[in-house]
Amino acid sequence: MMDQAAEVAQARISQLFDPTTNQWKNAEKMSEERSSHTLIALKSGKILAIGGYGYTGYLDTSELYDSTTGQWSSSTKLSTPRSSHTATLLNSGQVLIAGGEHQGF
Repeated sequence: MMDQAAEVAQARISQLFDPTTNQWKNAEKMSEERSSHTLIALKSGKILAIGGYGYTGYLDTSELYDSTTGQWSSSTKLSTPRSSHTATLLNSGQVLIAGGEHQGF
């Protein structure tokens, strides 16, 4: 059984799949541990990780993955912390999130 510190470290791990080699490899760790979050590919090619549940509870944070640099960077905060929500990329390039869970919902 993993201790709490090991579980937190696992929740930051990200991996890349290479379909040409059929292999997974470790990518840069996310800035913050998160589970029950959403990921969405933006028109820019970056990947947006939104909300979720972390070591401190429901998250109001988001971060961007840039595949050209292989790095995660912090993005803007949500107005309401949430996990298990949906995320949809709109034609305008905006991202709509809806539903999910939050303390008190």
